[in-house]
Amino acid sequence: MKRRWNSSFLKLSLGLGLLAGLYSCDKSDALGEDNNKVVRTPYGLYLGADDGSIIHSTDGNAFHVVFPPDGYPASSIVAFGDDIVMIKAKVHHSDNAGRSFNPKYTLQEEHPWESMVLGSFSHGRIYLASKEGRGIVFSEDYGKNWQVEDELLPENLPPSYRISSFAELGNGTVFGYSNKSNLLLKKETAESEWEPVTSEGFFPVSETQYYLVSNQTHLFLVDYNGKGGVWYSEDEGNYWTRIEQGDLPTRINYNAGVSSNHGSSFVVGTDLGAYYNDNGRFVEAFGGLDIDTEVKTLSFKRNIFKNDATKNYVYMGTSTGIYRSEDGGRTWDLVSHGVYKKPYQSSF
Repeated sequence: MKRRWNSSFLKLSLGLGLLAGLYSCDKSDALGEDNNKVVRTPYGLYLGADDGSIIHSTDGNAFHVVFPPDGYPASSIVAFGDDIVMIKAKVHHSDNAGRSFNPKYTLQEEHPWESMVLGSFSHGRIYLASKEGRGIVFSEDYGKNWQVEDELLPENLPPSYRISSFAELGNGTVFGYSNKSNLLLKKETAESEWEPVTSEGFFPVSETQYYLVSNQTHLFLVDYNGKGGVWYSEDEGNYWTRIEQGDLPTRINYNAGVSSNHGSSFVVGTDLGAYYNDNGRFVEAFGGLDIDTEVKTLSFKRNIFKNDATKNYVYMGTSTGIYRSEDGGRTWDLVSHGVYKKPYQSSF
């Protein structure tokens, strides 16, 4: 089978014209600030360490602990403002920016990929893979209460069908994938029904465990087992294209995947380092990384500046600390130092 908490392209001449216009304008406001450097919309980055602590940053340079070590690492994290959901042995919720958590749900399905949970701003929900029903529970109050999705599913689903990962496109459509039945569902709004997606092409399903990743425009399927590779779809899962294996090893764990905003750009984090999509083929990322760095988690973040310029970042939690890339995963800089230079398992 050929194969995005997400697009049009301007001609080069227009892009250069706009760029020239930006730099010919006065970048300073009345207070003399450089609007190219003043962040209008900062991001929030959370990472879960092996020691159970949760750390937070708004710029990737300064970090602080929001939840102390308890010896139990979080497998996934989702944040909505001061509301944070972290998944350990139970699903825990905080309404005070992580200073304290309370257990709220215990029947979550355990998967080694972070897309087992999705925070959807457009639906106003958090979706979670569950042992109940067809594997979908959701919360409409940022993780305080959970309910089973059991009335808006297609009829005649296979007996073994159970959602194991989620993703969302920029248009607000949410997708759920079952790695047991290898079937994809989509849901356009919180109130709409889940609809099956008919896919064309063939991808290997024997001895594979695919999970969903997404950006604004594309869906991705990543085989955690490393055998089936990485596939992408630019038409909501109807047709899939495989990214050529290139340097990416097979039969090792593909622990995490992330795409920086649009298109088929993609980074895979593995037990043996990070690999990025270079024109349809995976290339190993050497710059700034030790050889065979064990990568456990990846997150995409964006700064929006006062002059509307943007800057994209990819963060990576590894066995040796936190790294950041500003070029789509090609090169990396270690940004965690001192007490923050330790192993990490999850991020948001």
